[in-house]
Amino acid sequence: MSDDSASLRVHVLGPLGAWLEERSVDLGPPRQQAVFASLALSEGRRLPAPDLVRDVWGPHPPLGSQGTLRTYLSHLRTAFRSVSTQQAAVAIDAVNGSYVLHVTTPTGRPEMVSDGWQFEHAGARVEGLCNTRSWDAVLHESSQALAHWQGTPLTRVPGPAAAAVRSRLEEQHLVLREHQLEARIRLEQHHDAIPDLTAIAHTHPDRLRAQLLLLEALNACGRLAEALTLYARTTAKFRGDAAQHQLQSLYTRLLARPRVRATSSLDVPTATASARPAASSGTAPVHLPPAVAYFVDRQLDTERLETALTSPLSRTTVTLVAGMAGMGTSTAALNTAHQLKRHFPGGIYYADLRQTPRPNLTLGELAGRLLRALGHPKPSHPGASLRALHEHLAQREALLLLDNADHADWVVPLLPLAEACRLLVAGRTTLPGWTAERHLLNSLTTQAAHNLLTAIVGAHRIEEDPAATAQLISLCAGLPQALQMVAVTLATRPQWSPAALAGRLKGGTGLLRGLRTEHHSLHAILADSELAVSAEHRRTLRILAGIPQPAFTTQEAAASLKMTVARASRHCEALAAACLLHPLAPHRYGMHPLLRLYAATSEKVQVT
Repeated sequence: MSDDSASLRVHVLGPLGAWLEERSVDLGPPRQQAVFASLALSEGRRLPAPDLVRDVWGPHPPLGSQGTLRTYLSHLRTAFRSVSTQQAAVAIDAVNGSYVLHVTTPTGRPEMVSDGWQFEHAGARVEGLCNTRSWDAVLHESSQALAHWQGTPLTRVPGPAAAAVRSRLEEQHLVLREHQLEARIRLEQHHDAIPDLTAIAHTHPDRLRAQLLLLEALNACGRLAEALTLYARTTAKFRGDAAQHQLQSLYTRLLARPRVRATSSLDVPTATASARPAASSGTAPVHLPPAVAYFVDRQLDTERLETALTSPLSRTTVTLVAGMAGMGTSTAALNTAHQLKRHFPGGIYYADLRQTPRPNLTLGELAGRLLRALGHPKPSHPGASLRALHEHLAQREALLLLDNADHADWVVPLLPLAEACRLLVAGRTTLPGWTAERHLLNSLTTQAAHNLLTAIVGAHRIEEDPAATAQLISLCAGLPQALQMVAVTLATRPQWSPAALAGRLKGGTGLLRGLRTEHHSLHAILADSELAVSAEHRRTLRILAGIPQPAFTTQEAAASLKMTVARASRHCEALAAACLLHPLAPHRYGMHPLLRLYAATSEKVQVT
C-alpha cells in the first residue's frame, strides 16, 4: 500500500513519523507533532494561524499559544533543513498569517504520501469490490491494507485535529476488518472469522454488522446455542426498524441452513442404490429454501421418500409426506429434495402454498409463478397458466415440491404430470382418493428428542439436570416443533435451567402458549391446523379429546359423539385425512397428546 517513491512519507497509522528521502525527521514533542500533522494532512491548503492553534490546543488555547506555535514551526523548519538535499526539501511557508507545507522534489516524483490517505483509498476500493461481491479480491485488498495498521493512529499526538483524524481512521479500520471477515464468511472460512468477530462484538457492542456476521458464522459452524444467545442479546439492544428487519431475516435462517458437515446422529442419507441414475450435468436449476440443519431420527423416512421419487419402479409420479402440525413434514421434504439435486436434470422447483392468503392467490397465479421459475413467460390469459405449466413440465425430468399443501383442492389440479416429472407434496392432508406414495410422519423417539435438544442447546445444559430434561421431552410428546421451541427458549435464555422452563410450562395452556417461535405460539400453530376441516369436524375433534384413554374405537367415538357408528367413522376418517387423528388399526384411532390438550382446553362444546 505504501508509495516509497514519494520524497516525503508521513506515517499516521500508529506513532506519527516522517521520512524525507528515507531520512527520518525528528518531529519533536507531542504538541509540535500535532502542528506538523495538521500541516501535513491539510493536503496543500493554507492554514491560518488561529486554525492551527485550535487544531493543537482546542477552542480555549492558553495564553501565549501563538508564540508557542511560532516556536514549534521554527523547530520543524530546522528539523527538515537538517535532512533536506538540493533535490528534496521541505519548507513551511508563511503567507499573510497562514502556513503551508511545501515539498520540493525531483521532476516526476510525487511530493508527499500519507499511509492514512492510502488506507482510506483502499477502504473505498474494498467497498466497491463488496458491492460487486468479488470476495476473493475483497479478502486480498482488505488484508493488504490492514497489514499496515500499527495501532492507534497518531499515538499520543494531542489536539482536536489529531483526534478527528484518529476517529476517522479507526472507523475505517473497523469497516475494513468487517469487510475482510465478511469475505471469509462468503468464502466459507467461517471458523477463521469467529475469533476476530468475537473480539469486535465484545469491544464494539454497538456495531450491528459485526453482530450479524458473528451470528452467521456461529450458525454455519453448528454453534447454534451461542448464535441464539447472541441473537436474543442483539435483538434486545437494537430496536430500530432496519435493525429488527435484518435480525428477523437472519433468525429465519438460524434453524434452516446448509450444514458445514453432518454428524452421525443428524445425518441425512444419500439416495439409495435403486434410484434413477444421477444427472451427468451439475447445472440443473434448483429453487429451494436452505436445508434444515437439525433434522433427527428421520433416516428411514427420507430413504423411503428418495426411493419413491427416484426409483423407476415407482407406481406413481406423486409422493406425499404428511403429518399433524409441527411434525416436520416441510423439513423432511426439503432435506430430501436437497439430496436429489443430481437426479433431476430438469431442475427442482418449490412453491409454498401458505405464503400468500388463499383467498388472494388463485391456482392460475400460482401456476404463473412456477412458469417464471421454469424460465417461461406467464401466459397473457390467467386460465392458460395451468395448462402451460403442465405442458412445460411434461418436457422436463424435474421435481416439483409443493410445501404446506394443507388443502387437497390446491394440489389436485397440479397432479396429472408426465411420467418424467415428479411431484413431492408436504402438508397436513393425505390427499384421499388420489394415487400417491404416502409417508406419514410419527413423533420422535425419546432418544431422538434428546439428540435434538442437545444439538441446539448444547450437551452441558441438557445433561446438567437429566430429570428436568426428561420432563421437557415428556411435555413435548415427541413433536419436533415443540422440541425446537423448547431448545430455542433455552438457547436464547442461558440463565434459565431446564427445570425452570419445565416449571413454567406445566399445566394446559401454559405449555401451548408458553412455547413459541419468533412469531407464533404452539397454540396458534395447532389452531391453524384445524382450519383444514369443517366446523362440524372441529366440534368432533373437541369431543373426542375428552375420551380418557389415548386410543379409541369408532364405537367409543360414536358413543361420545351421540351418533351412529357409520357416521362417527366418517367423521374420524375426515379428521385422519387432515392428520388430526392417526389410524392405529381398522376402526381404531389415536390423537397426539398435544393436540388432545389443545382441543380439550379450547372452547367447550355442547353435546346434543
